[in-house]
Amino acid sequence: MQIISEDFNLSYSLKGGLVRSVAEGSYDGKKYSASVRIDATNLYDVENEKTGGLDTIKKELVFKISCPDNTTAGQVLSFIREKFKSNQVLNLDGSIPDNNNVVKVLTPVNYFLGVEIKKSKN
Repeated sequence: MQIISEDFNLSYSLKGGLVRSVAEGSYDGKKYSASVRIDATNLYDVENEKTGGLDTIKKELVFKISCPDNTTAGQVLSFIREKFKSNQVLNLDGSIPDNNNVVKVLTPVNYFLGVEIKKSKN
């Protein structure tokens, strides 16, 4: 599925998750930018109609925050880790999840830094 037009987006509130940075690079000749990814999971109890018991299921989403460079990705990572460490909620806007359950974060990267971004020279 390829999104050709977006007339709406969603607001997400994250209370935690596994946070990791991805350095810019290339794979199979295709370049990709630096980013921060947050793997978030919700667990649900759902009644199993056949057994009468409660089954626990999980829904996982990966939130991808694109960054202009590796240094910025490291700063965004630190900001988010500190927010989660102090039990603060991270509010952001994003796309609907794609077929791989990846949400493209639409909130500008500056929000995660509180300062204007200047591209570092690598």
